[in-house]
Amino acid sequence: MLTLHGPASLSSGYGPFNDFLFAALVLPLANAVIAVSEEVGDLAAPYVENERLYVQSNAVSFGLFSRADVVDTGGSAWLVVSRLDEVKIQGIRHFVNQADALGLGPIDIVGDGSGRATLQKWLEQDGVDRTVRFLGARSDVHDLMRKSAGIAGMGRVLLEGVACAKRVCMVGYDGVKGLVDDELFRQAAYANFSGRNLPNCSLEDLALQFKRGLHQTAALRDVALQGHSEEEVWSKFAKRITSFTGNISPLVRAIYSVLRSEEASGSPVAYLASEDLFYRIGRVLHAPTFFSPTMAANYAFYESRMKGLRLAVWQEENRTLQQETKAILAKADTQRALEIRRVTDELQLTEERGKQRADEMAESIKALECALQQPRTLRQRISDAMRSLSGRGL
Repeated sequence: MLTLHGPASLSSGYGPFNDFLFAALVLPLANAVIAVSEEVGDLAAPYVENERLYVQSNAVSFGLFSRADVVDTGGSAWLVVSRLDEVKIQGIRHFVNQADALGLGPIDIVGDGSGRATLQKWLEQDGVDRTVRFLGARSDVHDLMRKSAGIAGMGRVLLEGVACAKRVCMVGYDGVKGLVDDELFRQAAYANFSGRNLPNCSLEDLALQFKRGLHQTAALRDVALQGHSEEEVWSKFAKRITSFTGNISPLVRAIYSVLRSEEASGSPVAYLASEDLFYRIGRVLHAPTFFSPTMAANYAFYESRMKGLRLAVWQEENRTLQQETKAILAKADTQRALEIRRVTDELQLTEERGKQRADEMAESIKALECALQQPRTLRQRISDAMRSLSGRGL
C-alpha cells in the first residue's frame, strides 16, 4: 500500500531515476494507492487503475476539539496555527495585515520553523508586529482554539477550527482565501484545504464577510463530521485493508535484490544519482523473465530524460568554463596592454629627455662660440659657458 499526502508526492523534484521507480513500478504494482484528496487522486489516476485508487481525506478528532470540559471563554485573540516555513509564512503575513486593518484585535501564532525570523521581520516592516504574539510549538492547541476568538490556517487546522465551532479564516500559501462557509469548505476540500487554485480574498471582501456575521453552520459541521472525523475515516480504512492480501510482485523482489546488492550498498554515489544502478535495474527489466514492451518503453523514456539532464548540466558547466576562460584572457590582455603602454610611455619620455638635452647642448655650444668671438671678455665667457655645461650634466 502507498499513501500520497500531497501533490509533492508526485513531483519530479527527485529526478528521473526516482520518477521511474515511482511511476513505472511502485504505483502500477501497489495493491492500493491512497490519496489524501481528490486533487492528489486526479494526479495519480494516470498511473493507477481505478479499483486500486482510493481517496481518504485528512481526519481530526471532533471529540477532542469539541470537549465539554474545555471552557469557551470567547477570547479576544485570533489564533493562527501553522508550521512556520518559507512556503507558509507569506499567507500568514497577509492575514495579519488584513486582521490588523479590520481591527480584529491581538493575534497569537502557534507553531515554529525555519521561516519564523523572516516572518517576524516582515511584520515589523509592515508595522503590525505590535498586535502579534509568537507562542512557539504547543501541545495544547485544542485548548487554545476553544479559548480563541477565531482560528486561521489551512489543512487540518481548518478542520479543527470547524470542530471547535469557531469562525475560521482560511489562509493559503499565497494569501487569505476568506471566512469558511459551506461553499468555501466544499471548494477547498478538493485540494485538502490548502487553498491551491482558489482566489485570494481582498480586504474589502473580507470585511463584508465579517459584517455578515458567523459563517459556521450546523450543516457545515455535519459535512465535516461525516467526511473528516477520525472515527469515520479510520473505520472505513480498517474495513478496506482487510480485503487486501500480501502478494509482493516477483519484479519488485528482483529490483529490491539489486538495491541491496554489495555493488549498490558499497557505491559512494547516492541511489537516485547512480547511472550504474539505473543501468543494472534496466538489465533486470530487459531479462526474459520480466521483459514487457510497456516496461521497456518506460525505461527508455526515463533514461532519455536522465541523459537530457546530464547533457544540460554538461552544457552549463561548459558555458561556465568558457566564461571563466574569456575572463582570464581578457584580464591577461588588459595586463599585457598596460605593460606595453608603460614601455611606450618610458620610450617617449626618454626621447623627450634626449631632445631636451640636445637643445641644451646646442645652447651651450652657441654660448661658447659667442665667448670665443669677444677677446676682451674671453676668460669670463669661457668660464660661464663651462659652468652652464656642468650644471646641465652634459
